[in-house]
Amino acid sequence: MKKEKKVDEKKKNSEQKDSKSLNAKQNKQLKWAVILMVLGLAIVICIPLIYNNFIKQFDYNSMKFQKTNVGSIRFYSTEIPLVNSQKQIYSTYLANFREDPRKLDYIKVDLNEANEITFVKEKPVYISLDDNLPKCPDNLIAVVDLASVLTEFGGFNINGALNNKTAANETHVAYVNCENSPNNTVIMIKYANETSITKVSENCYELECKECEINKVTEKFSLTILDRYMEFFEFKKTAWWDIF
Repeated sequence: MKKEKKVDEKKKNSEQKDSKSLNAKQNKQLKWAVILMVLGLAIVICIPLIYNNFIKQFDYNSMKFQKTNVGSIRFYSTEIPLVNSQKQIYSTYLANFREDPRKLDYIKVDLNEANEITFVKEKPVYISLDDNLPKCPDNLIAVVDLASVLTEFGGFNINGALNNKTAANETHVAYVNCENSPNNTVIMIKYANETSITKVSENCYELECKECEINKVTEKFSLTILDRYMEFFEFKKTAWWDIF
């Protein structure tokens, strides 16, 4: 009887140990399940948050950009505050770019020693095209978008022109270049071996593009204008037209 009692006690103790071990194992598994569930929930919440606030948004120079998709086309958009003569923000200008501004840093911008872009106020601004530009899908879009920025943001009257007298006469378009129109702001778009922007005189700019980089160089020019404005705005909080 004593022997059987001892066996029963050993069996009972063993079962209790097994039960405690099982409970401890189950508690550990439950603990890890809760941790994994919390981590999974955090990932579900954080990924869209990070994507929307850090990946889709970024700072470039003095501007904040947001990536947006319209159908299959991606735009890089920024809002520019507009200030009136009383130094009050009365509206914003929404600028949309097809190129990632960060990927246009390779384009050399030479604005001479003054390092500024100036326009002749209250006179037409000419966008004059060279006749040797390659025929690229973005040619028309690039010119229209540049004209849109200068019209909607700058408030300028934009006219198209050609830098070839014969072609201009044949198509009844103005023949304009830096030499024959010194009293107007002239933006020359030319074909070259390197994409760059150069201020060649007080109110004349050459936008040179290689191959089909016309949209890249025109957007870089627009970005440079907006960046100069934002620097001026942050410094003086003054009316937008004062930068010109």
